[in-house]
Amino acid sequence: MSTVKGIFVKFATDVQVVGQSGKPYAAWVLTYTENGEYKNVKKPMASLRFNKELEAGLRKLKEGDEFTMVAVKNEQGFLDYKSVDVGGAGGSSGGTAGNLGSNARSGGFSSGGGNRDFESKAERWFKQKVIVAQSCLAQAVATKGVMSEPQEVKAIAKDYYDFVMELAKAEPGKAEAASYDDDVAM
Repeated sequence: MSTVKGIFVKFATDVQVVGQSGKPYAAWVLTYTENGEYKNVKKPMASLRFNKELEAGLRKLKEGDEFTMVAVKNEQGFLDYKSVDVGGAGGSSGGTAGNLGSNARSGGFSSGGGNRDFESKAERWFKQKVIVAQSCLAQAVATKGVMSEPQEVKAIAKDYYDFVMELAKAEPGKAEAASYDDDVAM
């Protein structure tokens, strides 16, 4: 079992997010702060369909409420959130689901950062570079057309990628793109 404790900021449903497979899905997103740092919990909308008590508890939270959310790992190794309590552990009202289900395990997991599993700066930077590369490839296809030769599209995508990554290295506010403000209609 694992817990998430924090101060409630926002709860949103039917948010389009991109999963680990790269495919978008409808999710619920809980935004909160922990030690002054903003964090998000994103889970498929279907998980609320099977846990109305959790949904009711999340909807009752008001900005600034302290809360504790309990989760267990499912058979695939992902966290399923089972309950939320306002005011910390065992606090006042909230949608506390009484049954944690057959997947409840003792223990929990940790990656040295509490009860959350975070990626390193290197992993995050690699992921960002992949996202930029995918975007550049899509824009190259849009520029040359779907029926273009793959080598031509790759060359344009590489040019776009190199340009964006050069901007990423520039000092904030000093990037060359700052001179293009008049190109965009406001």
